Amino acid sequence: MKTISIKLLAFATAFTMFACEGEIGPAGATGAAGVAGPAGATGAMGNANVIQVTYGAKTQTGSADMFLTFPAAITTDIIDKGLFYAYVKKTVKASDGKDYAFWFAVPG
Repeated sequence: MKTISIKLLAFATAFTMFACEGEIGPAGATGAAGVAGPAGATGAMGNANVIQVTYGAKTQTGSADMFLTFPAAITTDIIDKGLFYAYVKKTVKASDGKDYAFWFAVPG
């Protein structure tokens, strides 16, 4: 008898949930903001460890690879744990006689 009552109650609940029709009502008002939590501990001062390497002008024909050597200050550990950004500067002379420089990020 209890098994039938529980099944009947479950069926009635499911039927009620899925038998509703109509539109969803408007959203209620936003509640008050909660209390702010405690401030976190101050972290240690960081160091960007930035190393800038600048090479002089090189001519690249596009038909051969260009290899540039890192300075001795850039160790294998720095290479393994670091992030490198490389840019190429291209300067062109415009029709007005002025030189204009463009910087291009090198992918990879």
